[in-house]
Amino acid sequence: MNKERGSLDYVVVGVCILLILLAVGFFQSDKGFFGKFNYKSVLNLPTGITLTKLEDDSKITFPYTVKGYINGGGWERGNASAGIVQIFDARGIPVTKAIPLSYADDGTDLPSPFVAIITASKAPTAGDGMIVFTSTTGLVHTVPIRF
Repeated sequence: MNKERGSLDYVVVGVCILLILLAVGFFQSDKGFFGKFNYKSVLNLPTGITLTKLEDDSKITFPYTVKGYINGGGWERGNASAGIVQIFDARGIPVTKAIPLSYADDGTDLPSPFVAIITASKAPTAGDGMIVFTSTTGLVHTVPIRF
């Protein structure tokens, strides 16, 4: 029996390994560098806007940082921002100026993370209010808050 191996044997073994990896799904598009999962595919966010660490009737202090994700459903990725955010008191008087929701990454696909740092331009006249998010397409999402 011949125990010497030619270069063709190594090529055949390499092609077999490559085919096995393809069959297992090693080269999937939703994996990141060194097999770490892409966070966007793992999040499985609903369409629209998702806010992190902001719930109804949360007490906020200024400056306040708003973070979240847009994921279609009228909340589309615009060129400059995901939309604007503004805080109003219970009487409807603006407490802040309209702040753009800046993108927190350089990607172009959804979901897209955003961040905005909100500072008060005047003191609220009531103890309650709301944060109003407006998309680039005109959709509005409100969250009741306390000062």
